[in-house]
Amino acid sequence: MESAKRSGIIHNMVKLAVGVDSVEMLYERQQTRLFDYHGRRATMAWTARRPRAHEAVAAGGSMYWVIKNHIVVRQLILGFEMDAAQTPASWSIILDPGLIRTLAPPRKAFQGWRYLQ
Repeated sequence: MESAKRSGIIHNMVKLAVGVDSVEMLYERQQTRLFDYHGRRATMAWTARRPRAHEAVAAGGSMYWVIKNHIVVRQLILGFEMDAAQTPASWSIILDPGLIRTLAPPRKAFQGWRYLQ
């Protein structure tokens, strides 16, 4: 992990937007989850396990969202926090609420999240 930070590698993540049919629908869903995160607006997504490379991801990485088998939008990842209120405990992926549209390369179906080069 430390070697990744020293070498300047920034990890990105890719995640399926389950039950979401459009970027607008993702935006609307995330607007209901806005909160203050260390003095800035943020929203969140969840994952069962914290990524091993979480420090490198939070140091400038982005979440790329897959909607209808295409990566269509990304968000800056601000950090990760354990959500002990969930049973079993899960991790919150803290995201900047700004959505940045991307070119839409196709993406095969998968579960959970993946790192993106």
